[in-house]
Amino acid sequence: MEGLIDGESFENFRNRLAENFKRESLSENVLEEIDKWHDRKHEETNKPGVTIEQRVIFQTELAEIYIATERPNLALDTLRDALDEAVQAGLIYLADKITDLINSLNG
Repeated sequence: MEGLIDGESFENFRNRLAENFKRESLSENVLEEIDKWHDRKHEETNKPGVTIEQRVIFQTELAEIYIATERPNLALDTLRDALDEAVQAGLIYLADKITDLINSLNG
């Protein structure tokens, strides 16, 4: 894989990752891409001044990557944690999105 592209939207990254997963399954290349993205996002959301909303969005995006790479159990665990945080922080729009993702996995 070509690596994380600067300025690439999450949706484009997730879609590109899903396409590569279809070709390669959970190959070393796909796992490296996920690790690079995760490390970068974790660093961005784990510093002072980062809001709960930003952390919940990171968790939701991580779950979407798990879904795209056919790891529903990891996605559900991550989404449940994100939902708890979203509800506690009163982030209703995120709680609704997370609930929709959970329902799609359970459906």
